[in-house]
Amino acid sequence: SARSLSSSSVGAQPVCAGALKDPGKRLAVEQALSSGTSKNVGAFVQAATGSLSGVNYDVAKVKGRVEAKLAQLGLQADLAFLDAVTPAKVPPQNLDAFITQMPQLQDAQVLSQLSRALGVASPSITVDVKALLTQPEQQQALQTSMTTGAIDPSQRAELEAFFVDAGAKGLTALEVRQYLVALGQNPQQRLQQLAQARQLTAPVVRADATVIATRLDPILKASHLTRNASVDAFVKSVCASRTHAEAVAFVNQVAQNPEVALQTEAKRLGVPAPTPDRDWTTVDTGLKAQLAAQSVAWTPALEKLVRTVVTAGVPVASLTRAFQQLGAQPLEQALKTAGIFLVGATVPSIEADTAGIEQRLRQALTAYTPVVPQAGLDRFIASLVKAGMTPAQAFNYANVAYQNGKVSAAGQAGTVPLSAIPDLPVDVDAFAKATAQRLGAGYLPAHDAFIRQHLEVALNKGIGLRHFHNQAARTICHHIAGAASQQLPAGL
Repeated sequence: SARSLSSSSVGAQPVCAGALKDPGKRLAVEQALSSGTSKNVGAFVQAATGSLSGVNYDVAKVKGRVEAKLAQLGLQADLAFLDAVTPAKVPPQNLDAFITQMPQLQDAQVLSQLSRALGVASPSITVDVKALLTQPEQQQALQTSMTTGAIDPSQRAELEAFFVDAGAKGLTALEVRQYLVALGQNPQQRLQQLAQARQLTAPVVRADATVIATRLDPILKASHLTRNASVDAFVKSVCASRTHAEAVAFVNQVAQNPEVALQTEAKRLGVPAPTPDRDWTTVDTGLKAQLAAQSVAWTPALEKLVRTVVTAGVPVASLTRAFQQLGAQPLEQALKTAGIFLVGATVPSIEADTAGIEQRLRQALTAYTPVVPQAGLDRFIASLVKAGMTPAQAFNYANVAYQNGKVSAAGQAGTVPLSAIPDLPVDVDAFAKATAQRLGAGYLPAHDAFIRQHLEVALNKGIGLRHFHNQAARTICHHIAGAASQQLPAGL
């Protein structure tokens, strides 16, 4: 409580000391302390005593607060008029509000609310722009605007001197503060307008090459490029040869097509074009993901092709579109579909990601695990690709063939005829054992013999696993007999 009171502009201690002798008022004081009301001295005294009677301001502290706020705003004034300040004329909450509102008022009006409340004339205000620019808040405002506006940091002193000159020509401190905040947007235009209005010569703003180069980073990254020393040196040349507005606009030009824009600007400057580093890690990661989705392996030959076409100027996005077509088209056709026509470069043969296809296929056929062989599935997948299917077609064909039969899967094979497709590998023994364990006494030796003899033939003549999965032994044999064109033995 003592700290809160002593730091204020109100001399409230004697009044509060008297109030503490009254039990009812003591309770009000305790409640005000616990609720935080004591942070507002006027409200605290009002709650503790019921009025502000007998309370006076520490006038020196009031003057100190007002003087400090004026200095923060770049203003000075004779504050003798505050000798008459009392809580009755200017309640503490009003004093706080008047001081808080000063930054929004024109220079000549900053003390008008206080002077009106005291019934005296408002004192004259002196503007000190040079002192204003030393205030931490204004220094930060100028720094922020220079960074936002990409203004050469070496021009800070020149800009400050310009605002001091403008102040001498009648620019108010409020206007200076507003200019410092807004300077980051169209700085040259704002300075020209101010110079014209105050009959001054505006500084010629230069672009900050460091900020401009930094703004290129996300643009280059989007094109899988990274800034290096050659780009930094080139940006310095751009900033030195162009106006500030042109240098800022250059960033937007690069955003349209980085490599073309850099080459075009290099021709204008008559210097070699910069060579930003290629972010091959990002390029490869994105393309590998597309290949994996099409069950195509990333091979040294494909990596070489990627390096060749991207370095030649083919956008990575175009290459991505081409790789997305590999599920249905050979690589050469997929490249043409994406608008990529190679001259002097060999289109490599793509290789299936056999291991990846096998893993996906086993996941898709989890319910039919007993009949899918533990070994040899990778060789079967490779044979489908060798027969002419794309890797994606190989997966789709095998998945549908196991579940619905070879005839149903024919539409997944592309242009490969069924006659050229090898038989599905089947683990007959594993299926028979799993079925016997599942059915127990309902699975007879005759069932076992018939299934072992005809299951593989049936699965490769059109029947799918879903037709008899988890069925009774007689039903299984019935479907196998129909697919394999066999008669059920007597008793089955």
